[in-house]
Amino acid sequence: MTPVMDKINRILIRFGYDKTTRLGFFVFLGYTSLVGRADEKQEDLVKRLNLFPYCDINAEYRELLEKIDFDRVHKIYDELVWRLDTNLKARNISNIEGVELYEFNFKNHKILSDDENRIKKLSDSEYFYVEAMRQLGLIMEAADYDAIKAFKSGMCLTNIRLQYDVEASRWSMKHLRQTLPLILYAADFLANDPDAYGEGYLATQIPLQVFLSGTPSQFGQVCWYYQSWILYKDQSPITGIETMPIPDFMNWCYDRARAFFQAFPDKILEAAAAYSNTALFPVFRSDVDERPLIVGAIKEHYGDFDDRSPSSEHIVRALIMFGYFCSLCETTVDQAGSRSIQ
Repeated sequence: MTPVMDKINRILIRFGYDKTTRLGFFVFLGYTSLVGRADEKQEDLVKRLNLFPYCDINAEYRELLEKIDFDRVHKIYDELVWRLDTNLKARNISNIEGVELYEFNFKNHKILSDDENRIKKLSDSEYFYVEAMRQLGLIMEAADYDAIKAFKSGMCLTNIRLQYDVEASRWSMKHLRQTLPLILYAADFLANDPDAYGEGYLATQIPLQVFLSGTPSQFGQVCWYYQSWILYKDQSPITGIETMPIPDFMNWCYDRARAFFQAFPDKILEAAAAYSNTALFPVFRSDVDERPLIVGAIKEHYGDFDDRSPSSEHIVRALIMFGYFCSLCETTVDQAGSRSIQ
């Protein structure tokens, strides 16, 4: 592996993803590698590709692809796109009048699941993406491929599809990247910025930072400061904070919210004004246990994270911190009377 591949592999190991799933993720990285990311210039794309093993596609594709079930790889990819519930239409590549032929077949191949469910919430994304990576990994294991060959196989496969339908390729990869679950998003981000998520990050901080990247910066900055009041004391991680039972962890989040309110009421109001989704969470009331309300709000809007995903516990803790900060925002606004509470 190259250094960046090793770092990606280590972050996936840290969150409990098994070898098969990790191998499948390297297929995904190769599959999406040839399409530029948001605001990525050509020289940036070349720089990113240089972080991975060089692949002479024209010279290597036959040997790489003849050993794998590449039709199943395409179906896994196409089903994952279908699960996004988008309106993407592939281009008819047939030159014969009256004949329809498509490189992409965005439909439910029922490889990831027998149901008709689409990705609606964060927990859906976690389930379907991880299952897709596992299925891709099984194909690579059947060919006795390592991470490097898995990456190169993905690159060769997408190169062929790009030649037939470049728009469907670009559009689908863009939306797949945008919908990646939190930990896989972090791993994918490392492919573009190897210095991100250094060793000093606590496990709970990584999914929280990814989640906050989708919120307004003014809100995210104050929430990020709030998490440091939960996880750290005197600039050092609190011993046992990430293994604390969830009810106790929620009590601790509430205690720190009260202290944070006393210290930064104006900053909290500014954060609340920047992000309307704080209203999804309850106002703190002295006569009401907020814990089941916050858990209920997380499940309703972001999904139910169960033990099927190895990263669930850290994701749940991250969402709990986010939820408590949202409730803190709502409570501060309520007491300030600066806007009505829905």
